[in-house]
Amino acid sequence: RRDPYPKALMNVMKHEMARASAAADKLQCEDDGYALSKLAMMGGDIEIAFPAGEKPDRVFHQYAENLRKAIYKAGDTPCPQRAQALTDLKNACDDCHRDYR
Repeated sequence: RRDPYPKALMNVMKHEMARASAAADKLQCEDDGYALSKLAMMGGDIEIAFPAGEKPDRVFHQYAENLRKAIYKAGDTPCPQRAQALTDLKNACDDCHRDYR
């Protein structure tokens, strides 16, 4: 029986990413940072959700660290300028998914 946590974590992160992007794309930026706060919290669980077993996976760990940095960068960017930071965050997700999906 497979653990549902990894897929659930990715699904919730996808929805929060969409929420943050939609808020930043509006003419009157309405993002209060709540979606990014949740992404930051969940980003801390990436290695827990996808354990490497006995031997740590350096590449995966680097992708996870890059994701967390992109989340914090987006959170530190004022909402009207956040679209590019969110694109960078999506790219961090895509980098990992390219190798680990």
